[in-house]
Amino acid sequence: MRLRSFRSGSFILKFGTFLLFIELFYVIHLIISNIVWTDMDGNILFLMLNKEHRIDRFLKSYEGDCEISLRKQNLRKNTTLCDCLPSVTEHKITINTARTPTWNEIANKYNKTLSSKGEYKPNDCEPLQSVAIIIPYMKRDSHLKILINHLHFILPRQKIHYRIFVIEQNSPSIFNKAAIMNIGFVEAGKLFNFTCSIFHDVDMLAEDGRNMYNCLYSPRHIGSHVNKYGYRLFYNELIGGALAITPKHFRRVNGYSTSFYGWGGEDDDMKNRLSAQSLKITRFPKEISRFTMLKHEQDKHNPTNKFRRSAVDTRKLVYEKDGLNSLNYSIVETRERSLFTLIKANLYISQHNQFNKIKGSCKETRYFLTKSISTDSIEDCSILCYNDQRCLSFDFYANYCRKHFKPCVIEDSNKENRYVYDKKEKSKYLKYFIYEQIDTFTCVQNRMETFGL
Repeated sequence: MRLRSFRSGSFILKFGTFLLFIELFYVIHLIISNIVWTDMDGNILFLMLNKEHRIDRFLKSYEGDCEISLRKQNLRKNTTLCDCLPSVTEHKITINTARTPTWNEIANKYNKTLSSKGEYKPNDCEPLQSVAIIIPYMKRDSHLKILINHLHFILPRQKIHYRIFVIEQNSPSIFNKAAIMNIGFVEAGKLFNFTCSIFHDVDMLAEDGRNMYNCLYSPRHIGSHVNKYGYRLFYNELIGGALAITPKHFRRVNGYSTSFYGWGGEDDDMKNRLSAQSLKITRFPKEISRFTMLKHEQDKHNPTNKFRRSAVDTRKLVYEKDGLNSLNYSIVETRERSLFTLIKANLYISQHNQFNKIKGSCKETRYFLTKSISTDSIEDCSILCYNDQRCLSFDFYANYCRKHFKPCVIEDSNKENRYVYDKKEKSKYLKYFIYEQIDTFTCVQNRMETFGL
């Protein structure tokens, strides 16, 4: 009797639940039926579903490539390898630049996550790669704080073993980003055994955690779709912002050119180097590879290099002599901080690579054939002469740089440390200058029309 009563009660409960679901379904149906769906709504819904489908299909393809490229290289017994695309990765990341955090705030936030020196390694699985994040830096402290805070939020969720290196140019006063990145590659290799290098601008923030910071078959342009350009690829050859490349491939192209002092040119030159070695640039879909560029004014330490386009056009003929093997620098300081490893460097590249150093001094000439400027170093003076198509040579003494616009007659000097620096290739610079004047306006005008500016 009790059993029959229990069964009948259970039946009534199930039937009541069934009726409740029917009533709920009817209410939802009434709500949806009262919504006026326009063609635009339908198109938006279709595009959203289609976009998500494309992203899912790409991510599955990426995981397959990753399995072949990385996991099979790391097969070890009794080892749990990290996933190629961990489920804990952030999809859409909120970018908040309204307030710049302090170094203490960032350190306290991640002191339990990081081991030291800006290094992280997951403890629940074996990472597939060791990644060196190399950030070229000069006098952009607020941007550096925002970027370091951002990277340490994203990267541990990607289950990669990484270490951040900030490479600061101490001297000269004009920034040579490409040379600083080369120095970062060389010096990071002395401190960290990495299998992937990522060269990362200080003002670029990833918006999607699925944009993996790793290296597969070929170099990858990580920061390809930037808010400043409406999330469109500015031009097909663009590889600036953030570039992932294996050490093997980076050495194969001899790194970045060291000839670009000031803003512009070094990334396009790198694209030419990669193309010359038949290395294809890959990119993730726009929806995943979106980046926010931090706003900033033109930096006096990073003025536009007026020879940048001319130099790019000729660099592919000489890249085997200009790059990692043409570095000339000294390390001022290496400091292992909790959030990153800081490396400060002085550059001596322009004075050694672009000029012949001759003992003596330049015989006095008429004033209008020379120009004296106060500068901080020989390297600053050499850059001024290098970037002046009229300058044929220079000398530097007592913090004064004297540029010569006519061939210099060398005479012996009784003073110690008196040298004349004679420009190695004089004829091509005038051609560069004329080329830049004619073509730069057309180039800029076309770009502005393309983006509706």
